[in-house]
Amino acid sequence: MTDAESWLVGTCDEILGRRVPSLLLSPIEAGMNSVMAVRLAALVSTRFDVDLNPAAVLRAPSLVSLVEGVLPRPPRQLDLPETDFVALSDMQMAFYVADELSGGGNAFHCPLAWKLGASLSPRTLDLALRDLAARHPLLRGTLSFEGDDLGFRMAEKTGSRLVRLRAADERSALARLREAIEEPLLADPDAPLWKAFLCTYGEAGEEGHFFVLMNHHMLVDWVSAQVLLRDLSEFYTRRESGEYPLVTATPLVRVLQERRRRDGEARHDSTAYWAEKLEALPEPPLKGGGPHRHDEIRLPAALTERLRRIALRQQCTLHSVLLSCFMAAYHAWTGEDDLVVGVSYAFPRSGLSSNVCAPLMNTLCIRTRLPPRGGDPAALLHNVAEQVLDGILHGELPVAKVAAAVTPARRGSPLFGVSFSYQENGAPALSLGVRSEPLLLPVRSMFPVVIAAEPRNDEIHVSATSCLPSGQGCGALLSRFAGFCEGLSGSR
Repeated sequence: MTDAESWLVGTCDEILGRRVPSLLLSPIEAGMNSVMAVRLAALVSTRFDVDLNPAAVLRAPSLVSLVEGVLPRPPRQLDLPETDFVALSDMQMAFYVADELSGGGNAFHCPLAWKLGASLSPRTLDLALRDLAARHPLLRGTLSFEGDDLGFRMAEKTGSRLVRLRAADERSALARLREAIEEPLLADPDAPLWKAFLCTYGEAGEEGHFFVLMNHHMLVDWVSAQVLLRDLSEFYTRRESGEYPLVTATPLVRVLQERRRRDGEARHDSTAYWAEKLEALPEPPLKGGGPHRHDEIRLPAALTERLRRIALRQQCTLHSVLLSCFMAAYHAWTGEDDLVVGVSYAFPRSGLSSNVCAPLMNTLCIRTRLPPRGGDPAALLHNVAEQVLDGILHGELPVAKVAAAVTPARRGSPLFGVSFSYQENGAPALSLGVRSEPLLLPVRSMFPVVIAAEPRNDEIHVSATSCLPSGQGCGALLSRFAGFCEGLSGSR
């Protein structure tokens, strides 16, 4: 008899008030009623971290089948970092200061959302989220001072961060989620800077779920989001199959120390490069502060394929091709000739950093001067591709340090008002073994205009989040962008 079976015998004896004749009997044959089934389901679920409901107990062919395949929970291995405190990096400090100056809100949130099928197990999801926090130290960290340094003090474990919501139908569920994600993550200084929301809607048996994983940009960038979702998918799948994942914390401290060392080595040459590149920088032509709008377009599959071929012939990336078309559209939309766009760039991760959750991406300031009518598209593409490569070579210097070196004469004016990103790998994937559909939940923009492009199937999906004073949105800008993509692909 296994340890699980021995435990089950004693538990059934206690519930029945007499000795159970055999574990081969079904619960009903053993004399259990619905009240006893509720109690047994709760005890088995707690003991083995499984999601067992009372109906499944009463339908079980035998008592022993309730614990077949379950494993005793092994001790969790928490490879705690060398210290429980990590000072904020330059990038994290920039996010913190900007969030504080803006008065809070969700402009610096990184929400990932899905519509999930009825077969989702909320209990298993909660357990998987706890496993996720055990693996990634920043998810167990709260903002704290150590001397004059502001950073994250990491606890050995954290409580549940899953907020359960209920709504009558899909529409009201989305409304509740939009309201929930408005709460600033910095509002509670004693809580980690992330939350998860699960809103269940519909009638019993026909339920649906909306799931949102909300992180602050101080914790997560685009690459880290993919790491988190990969791990969450693994933990959920293992727990649903009755396994108990062995969780080892990632070496966060060593990775951040190495990143700071590289930043220091790159600082002298890169500071001089960016100071020269951004000399006499004009004020950004776009200002924020208006109502938030969201616009989107899709570049058809045939057009996307032509753009990929152009990138191949010009020996550059599709990102550079799209950015050059956007620069032309930005120029035509604003009438400005000297333009700067912030471009997110993820430096290759390897070794220790490949599985770490931390904001290791940087923002490159791509500056382009265009002739009054935009000039030759091929020449613009060559110029933008060269600017991106040069930016990458000097991109180890955090953008916060670039701003400090460039903006004193401009009295703190921002370097750019438009952010552009293209993620070749598409949206981070969540695979829980249930029907899922990614969602886009609009949040406030941290810049006047944020452009995000990503491949979906054979097309490219482009979205624009804006907060322009006029409230006009970016529909016209995106239309011009699509037009320049068509023009470039037709001219090559």
